[in-house]
Amino acid sequence: MNIWRIGIEADGGDPGEAVHIARGTNPAVIEAGCRQVFFYADAARAMAQLRNRDREAIRYLLTAERVAPQHVHNSPMSRETTRALLERSRRNAGGAELRGLCERMQVG
Repeated sequence: MNIWRIGIEADGGDPGEAVHIARGTNPAVIEAGCRQVFFYADAARAMAQLRNRDREAIRYLLTAERVAPQHVHNSPMSRETTRALLERSRRNAGGAELRGLCERMQVG
């Protein structure tokens, strides 16, 4: 299933390919909510690596948080992605949604 490939590509393959796969994947067909959160978190990680997709990455992280906040808040990968996005956001002087997510995750 393509959901696994998103994580593999995001973790060291081709983040652009991960984003491409994510865009062609309907997470609503994923029956297990825990797998949906991985879909959103992995896709967000890939988008954050591309740097021109920060707003989309933030939206995916917020969706992952709605699906399973405990996973997103405690995931080292999600925390690192959020931290990187926050640092870029601070440099770009914006990101109220991202700052809220970071506060809930206790990432600073």
